[in-house]
Amino acid sequence: MKMNGKTVIMKKSLMLAGVLAFGSVVVWGSGTSPRGADWPQWRGPMRDGVAAAGPKLIDSWPTNGLKRLWNSEPIGGEGDGDGSEVGGYGSISVAEGKAIFYANCKYPRGKVVFTTQALLGLGWREDLSEALIKTIDEAYNSPKRMGLKQGKALDDAALETYATEFLKTLDADTNKKFGTFIHDRLAIQHFRGKYTWDELYSLYKMRDREFDTVQAWNDASGNMLYRHNERAYAIRSILDMQAFRYTDTVICLDVATGRTLWRKEFPGNADGDVFNHCSGASSSPAISGGRCTVSGSAGVYCLSVKDGSVIWQKPATFTFTSPLVLNGIVTICYPDGLVAYDANSGEVLWKLPEISNVSGSVVGWTYGGTQYLIGTSNGDKRSFLFCVEATKGTLIWKAVGAKYDFSFSTPAINGDLAVVFSRNSLRAYKLSPLKAEDAWTSKAAFDNHGFASPLIYGGYVYVEGGHYVNSGLHCFDLKTGETKWEVAMAGLNCPSPLAVDGRIIANITGEPRPQTVMFKATPEKYVELGRTALTAEEPLSLNASPSVAGGKLFLRLKDSVACYDLTAKE
Repeated sequence: MKMNGKTVIMKKSLMLAGVLAFGSVVVWGSGTSPRGADWPQWRGPMRDGVAAAGPKLIDSWPTNGLKRLWNSEPIGGEGDGDGSEVGGYGSISVAEGKAIFYANCKYPRGKVVFTTQALLGLGWREDLSEALIKTIDEAYNSPKRMGLKQGKALDDAALETYATEFLKTLDADTNKKFGTFIHDRLAIQHFRGKYTWDELYSLYKMRDREFDTVQAWNDASGNMLYRHNERAYAIRSILDMQAFRYTDTVICLDVATGRTLWRKEFPGNADGDVFNHCSGASSSPAISGGRCTVSGSAGVYCLSVKDGSVIWQKPATFTFTSPLVLNGIVTICYPDGLVAYDANSGEVLWKLPEISNVSGSVVGWTYGGTQYLIGTSNGDKRSFLFCVEATKGTLIWKAVGAKYDFSFSTPAINGDLAVVFSRNSLRAYKLSPLKAEDAWTSKAAFDNHGFASPLIYGGYVYVEGGHYVNSGLHCFDLKTGETKWEVAMAGLNCPSPLAVDGRIIANITGEPRPQTVMFKATPEKYVELGRTALTAEEPLSLNASPSVAGGKLFLRLKDSVACYDLTAKE
């Protein structure tokens, strides 16, 4: 979409922070606040996970834990998934004396019923007779059909033939009325977009039955909601929107005391396509010039930092990504496109529907005075790194990754090198305005799901993740990709590490519960400098990333925010 030939004029408070140098990372300016006191957006002041210089920090943490300065009041609502996180896992943004965060809160509101109307919306036919339903079910589950295998999966061509031959056994009227429906149910397999017969038939048997909770419905259905595909997530979304009232909530705390200064709520949504069965939308706000911009489950919101009053808001798709505000333009990546808004009015300036990411946020990059956006997009079976001209929204290039190697993280950029952590790999690219070339791919194997963002610090790359394969903390050489050290830690997935004053801070699984750890930023070996001592009553939100500003550590707990003192005594 063109910008109608108009030139976007930057207000002084929205001026770019950083020099427009050759191959440099750029971010939204931090207004008039001291840079050392701010963590104004996702991944910090330069959107790279590195905190600006601040007061001298303690060399190691006390064995009984850090000094807690304050704990906020409860976020409110029910927890997600196993109840460990309330309102998602967006991190805390700190600027202008405020600590602001987003929560996708949900509140119970009634019984759970999967209605006949909802079933029809997924492709069921209301006029099927019980006899025909039984006939289709027997054909679908027949030994002949289930034996049409090629390797471990059913053979598509054989299924097509089977469905066609089966239709010949039915009378002409049935074929005319239901032929296409029956053919599709018998021919398609799982993970092909449409609902299979067994899914629809299971929902048919569950239709219009009333349950007290979503979990009770799931138990009675044979655990339908925890089949890992987009159709199960869509069913969960239908039930969740009945069972809960969702909000997009933005909460502003006083940095000094943790007191709630204001709280703003908007109608929210459950997500039907990805991960809402275990989390809510999880954006981190972008703060500058007296404004706070947030992306949520149902919209994007620009609020006054002073009192939370709405400057502008626009409806939008559910996303986990966080806004980048660069040179007067807000850019947000959604599952259905990369969208740019005017930072002052919210007007949509351009949209690239071919870019899609539900979790990976974009980062700014400048080369030769031209501003670009770098990010990852997940297409059909592959992820790709992309470069977009920031003002007009022109897609400059894309570098396609390996098959099924999806990335949902934010790239880390150092000069003309971009490092991407994806599901199965850690990969570096050499950037130019013409293309991206492979620099190296780590030999370490991962099954990371691609959520955690890498950190570049002091010439080395630090990542946490792996989840099922090679889970833990890792250090790699930035130039070569050589593994310098790694330490195993079970189940790491989403949180991203940060660097401050020669140290790395990360949220880890820990024993007996999730913890925050600090270790030396060194390629020599893993040297731990301390851990938080959190209780079972106030557990850490494991999937939320930590934030550091002005010698303070901000952590998202199960149902609140905590602030800890990192400064050394005089």
